[in-house]
Amino acid sequence: MSSHAAEHGHADAHHMITHDTVKAANMGVFLGTVSFTFFSATAVACNVYLRSWSHDQFTLADRALKDLPYLDTLTLIVAGLLLLLAGRFFRTKSWRKFNVTMALAVPLYLIIGDVQYWIIDALSKQNSQIQTAYMGPALIEFALTVLSFILLVRVNWITREKLKTYFPICMNVWLYTIASSIIMLLITDVVNFGDMAAWCGTKLSSIASLGGK
Repeated sequence: MSSHAAEHGHADAHHMITHDTVKAANMGVFLGTVSFTFFSATAVACNVYLRSWSHDQFTLADRALKDLPYLDTLTLIVAGLLLLLAGRFFRTKSWRKFNVTMALAVPLYLIIGDVQYWIIDALSKQNSQIQTAYMGPALIEFALTVLSFILLVRVNWITREKLKTYFPICMNVWLYTIASSIIMLLITDVVNFGDMAAWCGTKLSSIASLGGK
């Protein structure tokens, strides 16, 4: 066998190992997210049941968390779009654009974590009924964000060869975190898109009025 053929065979074997590793890891992540979904669904179902059982005691006041849930939802949506853009750059091997996009995601996730921390802090100052209904989902969202941030930092520090195996696996976790966090906010009635649209309109109007002065 020529050296070229040997190298080609080695490359095919390496590609097969990488592909099989990604498939196995993706399956592990999928099964993990399914299990975690059942776990988090318990906290969300508890919230929904308590609110339906005693709406007066277990429902947040309109301004209990002020602007925090809207900021949380908005930054999660921006993070999702940014990561999808990074995924496109990853597929097309546009490494310079990919690196810039991933670098921008790091401070964005710090903002998301900070906002979610202040949501937990605001909930801790509410009565025991509100804490019982809302603290569980809020802590789950924060834990997922911390995990996503750790994976994001890891991606920004590994070599390109490892990135080919690592990035697709992490993308599953990131997108799951964003989707599940937004869904939990909606189901627990912390935000709804109608109120969020009105909130965004108010903020944009305020910024426009300041710019016009």
